[in-house]
Amino acid sequence: MSLLGITLVAGVVSGIVLAGIVYAHATHGNKSPKARRLSPLLVAGADLLGFFGAYVFEDEVRYLYFRVIKPRAIAVTPYEALSVTLGSGLLVGIGALVSYLALSRNGTV
Repeated sequence: MSLLGITLVAGVVSGIVLAGIVYAHATHGNKSPKARRLSPLLVAGADLLGFFGAYVFEDEVRYLYFRVIKPRAIAVTPYEALSVTLGSGLLVGIGALVSYLALSRNGTV
């Protein structure tokens, strides 16, 4: 499977999980039906865009990790390079989830 395929599958799976978390949170609060439907879609969409962005900007993400954050890499395995790309996408998804939770606590969402 290619890197794009692995990245998109991981984005879809984590997007479904994050959308489930957001939907479960939205149903327990006093949210409108529109907010209950829209919030999980926005978080899942941001997660999927995060994974796709990590794939598109793969060279920049790897440069940042292997040259700036971890400058003394002796050897880079393909799995380490893949984990950097997947970790970057997951970080964007978790950021979207945290943003939703912070906004819902303030009553914005």
